Amino acid sequence: MRAVLLLLGALAMALSAFGLALAAPGTEGELADARVAAAAGAVQIVNSHEGTAVLGAAALQPGEQVSGTVSIGNAGTLPGRLALRTGALTDTAGPGGGRLSDALRLSVFDVTDAAQPATLYAGPAAGVPELAAGTVAPGGVREYRLEATLLTPPGDDNRFQGSALSLGLEWGATAMLPPATPTPTPSPAPVSPPPAPIAPTAPTPAPALADLLGLPRAGTCMRGGTLRFKLRAPYGGRVVSATVAVNRKTKTKGRKALATVKLRKLPKRTTIAVTVKASDRKTYKASRTYSACARR
Repeated sequence: MRAVLLLLGALAMALSAFGLALAAPGTEGELADARVAAAAGAVQIVNSHEGTAVLGAAALQPGEQVSGTVSIGNAGTLPGRLALRTGALTDTAGPGGGRLSDALRLSVFDVTDAAQPATLYAGPAAGVPELAAGTVAPGGVREYRLEATLLTPPGDDNRFQGSALSLGLEWGATAMLPPATPTPTPSPAPVSPPPAPIAPTAPTPAPALADLLGLPRAGTCMRGGTLRFKLRAPYGGRVVSATVAVNRKTKTKGRKALATVKLRKLPKRTTIAVTVKASDRKTYKASRTYSACARR
């Protein structure tokens, strides 16, 4: 199964169902190769974006974020254990010597349960390890959300002009065979169990830019068509001015957006985009899409 990735100009990014490609002005990059690994046993995985991009941006600028979702289903007869791993990485530096692998942040979330999304990975796009991505029953589907943010060092944006990055992401599934019926054996004499080992604490991933700017977390539902949040500046700064748009229509801006933002009478599916000008003289942009809460 193969998905074609699209390379766009002007710091453009596109993520296929299983891949990522990013390019800056004046760069001709190769398309990222993305595929679904062969599933072992009677498991057959399918994706909702076969041959199409999950997300894209025609002019991604430093501080901006793009996101998209993909559904991974099991068309086989056995449950499968899913895994996500990276494929080939092509990182081409621009004339200024900047490499996008140093500035691009990738986050992968399992949003199958929209009320309790799980973070699978949040970190550099070039450092994604193999990830356990849950299990899927025959005929079942899991939902994943990908977010990509371009975070260049302060005052160092121009060094990344003309650079390009292409990264493939590959999903695989392993069949989960039913356990064999054990042969009864005599019960051994009871012995004291050894002390359980202490599991190491996993490091907490850094929050996404949308979280740093104060947007409600991914997967939050809108109860009564209302969302309420307080805008913030990332990295310890303060907000100088801000703009909040609902489905590309500006709702509030300037210093009025510095107070708590409360949006009412929102459609059942709403995209909130914020632009924050911070005291470090940088502008940060992020957006998220929210849905109305399910009726009980």
